[in-house]
Amino acid sequence: MEKNVKVSLTILVVVIISAVALNVIGSKITGLATSEKVISCSETDNVQDICSKGLVVTENEKGGAIRTLTSEDRCINVNTLQEFYCDKLSVIEIRATCKEGCMDGACLPLKENPEDFLTPVGCEETDNGKDYNKKGQTVYRYNTRLGEDSIFTDTLIDKCETSYILKEYSCNGLSTLITYFKCSRRCLSGACV
Repeated sequence: MEKNVKVSLTILVVVIISAVALNVIGSKITGLATSEKVISCSETDNVQDICSKGLVVTENEKGGAIRTLTSEDRCINVNTLQEFYCDKLSVIEIRATCKEGCMDGACLPLKENPEDFLTPVGCEETDNGKDYNKKGQTVYRYNTRLGEDSIFTDTLIDKCETSYILKEYSCNGLSTLITYFKCSRRCLSGACV
């Protein structure tokens, strides 16, 4: 019995030492084999908008070189959408079931839901595009297609997601673009400082 306890303790000690040596305890396994760092993530269809075809663009840095990668929403089959969006500096992929069908990288709108019938009609911003060093606001307008005077307006204000990640809003034609940007020093009050 005493011999079994000693063997068990020896095995436990070896496992703990191996885990520490391999730096497994407390580490996050990311699956990345390179030291490539994402410095920005932008999207054209405003986070999980399955009724609009969108494009996600990331800029990655490795050894001083910048590489741009794109992921475009697409229909996998007639009822399944592969949707990409930014979550801070990560690209997230989801698969959505489209009740009315999928066409050209977007779910067809539900006929009974009036919010699915929004059409962008204008976009204005105060910081002239992607100015990461100045807090700005973006105002966009949508026509709800429910009548001539049915314009929906929303104001989006640049903000710090963390002490280093800026969520920057800008115009992309008539629609809005969201960019997550890693500030070189710090993010404070909606701008990199």
